[in-house]
Amino acid sequence: NIFTFLLISESFAGLLTNVYIASVPLYDYFKKANLSTSDKLIVALCVSNVYCALLNGVFLLTINMWPDINTDINIMGIFMTLQIFGISSSVWITVCLCLFYFIKIINFSSGPLGWMKMKINVVVPWLIVLSEVVALGCSLLTRIPSVIKEFYYNYSLDYFQTLNVTSRPNVIPIHYMSIYIIGLFVPLLTMLVITFVTAGSLYLHIRRMKKNMGTSSNSAAHQSVVWTMIRLLILYTAILVASLLYTLKIFTSTNFAFFTILMILYSFPLVASVILILGNPKLKKPLMTMYNC
Repeated sequence: NIFTFLLISESFAGLLTNVYIASVPLYDYFKKANLSTSDKLIVALCVSNVYCALLNGVFLLTINMWPDINTDINIMGIFMTLQIFGISSSVWITVCLCLFYFIKIINFSSGPLGWMKMKINVVVPWLIVLSEVVALGCSLLTRIPSVIKEFYYNYSLDYFQTLNVTSRPNVIPIHYMSIYIIGLFVPLLTMLVITFVTAGSLYLHIRRMKKNMGTSSNSAAHQSVVWTMIRLLILYTAILVASLLYTLKIFTSTNFAFFTILMILYSFPLVASVILILGNPKLKKPLMTMYNC
């Protein structure tokens, strides 16, 4: 139907835009044999987003070609595990990106953050690896028996009809929601603190510069970075809310709100790529050149 077509289109549009973003710094790398620290984070984030977009697109095509898969709770459970890995990976790498911007914008002369500022080129690759390890841990938690049991009870009404149960029990998936808290809420809270401190410090710095000697040449670039952080924060907040609403089964599958939740969940790779492009002149320039041609 049209709604499924829209979801598939969102997924593959997100796939293409993230491939484009990753290709820009990778082209420079193969040309100059140099990949900056920020580009490493952007490429890692785009790889995670490509994974999510590809997983969503393939899943939608699969259940449309073989509808019976949608009622197989074991297969849907595996998809849930793969999906949580992708979303958790994306949000944790985004936290690393925000932390990188925070360290680059704010001046630190001493302490742990001062040391991190000096060693940022060495620290960032390890942060990316740590993000993937945490994401993998969150996804593996979904295979715990108590979580699987909750998923069985909350996923499909067809499962209970096979057991001759007339109504689905109202079970709150506490363990399942705990995984979302680790995978999404904790990094989201970290991102909120980092973004708030960065924006506040930049605002005070700009005010001081205006009083003393006018605006700094880096102020516009830093403001663009902060706006990118704010937009990413809003995006992942929407993803967290939509994920919890979907998990709690508040809306029926025929409700328009249910379709809206799915649109939000499937659109995040595309929206994240648009946010990155808007906040990075290096990514916008090739697109503007192609547009002018």
